[in-house]
Amino acid sequence: MKRELLLILITIFLSNFTNAQQVNENFETVVVENDISISGWLNHNQTGTRKWIGKEYSSNHYAQMSSYNSGEENVAYLITPELNITGASETFSFNVNIGYWTHVALTVLISTNFDGTAGGITTATWTDITSNFTIPQTPTSGYGTFATAGSMNISSYTGDAYIAFKYTGNANNSQTTTIQVDNVVVTGTAGIYNLSHNLHITPNPVNSVLNINSVSNINQISVSNIIGQNVMNVNNINSNNYSLNVNSLKNGIYMIAVKNSDGTYSLTKFIKE
Repeated sequence: MKRELLLILITIFLSNFTNAQQVNENFETVVVENDISISGWLNHNQTGTRKWIGKEYSSNHYAQMSSYNSGEENVAYLITPELNITGASETFSFNVNIGYWTHVALTVLISTNFDGTAGGITTATWTDITSNFTIPQTPTSGYGTFATAGSMNISSYTGDAYIAFKYTGNANNSQTTTIQVDNVVVTGTAGIYNLSHNLHITPNPVNSVLNINSVSNINQISVSNIIGQNVMNVNNINSNNYSLNVNSLKNGIYMIAVKNSDGTYSLTKFIKE
């Protein structure tokens, strides 16, 4: 009976995690008016001194880039963490807003041979996927409002991949469009699963803090309850060890899935008491 219950939980959990989010960035942790620095993301000024910065309006945080009053040429990249594209219907979406439109400033790119470093930007092969999204060319005065740019199936870009938001503007204030980006989401992970072979958790049963140790660097942790509902997610961990506070969980049986930086997943169960 215990084995049957575990198999049922595994089936429910895997179907839930298959449609989990590899990237779900709402920029709420950014420091306003400072260069964006988020674990796993690369913010690089290829030309000029300006980078993508954190901004806030009506209590909403987002990423912004503009050449307005820069006095220089600007080319700046904001690049997602590494994605693991398996061909399992992965999708990519984001929200966009425009301020004082003067020119086409934003290019959206994807690469499967980028090495994740600033120096590798120019040597990587980038595919322009901008045409798959709706990027407004208004207003020419003032700011618009955030809206979805659309969604793209990226499952054909199998393997390790990165998506870049590239801003291009110039020094003479004729190309100074302000670009604002928010709610960047990549869904549809599949990966390679095992059970608890590469994962060690203590104590189990647990009352407050679950100590998690993996043989590979942990990127993401997801917890589901006995009926397959996702109840907890932690992203951008980048460590072999993590202490998960489970005080908020009700007593019962839970499944925990750990996504590692090498694209593999480990799955096991724990009891909250």
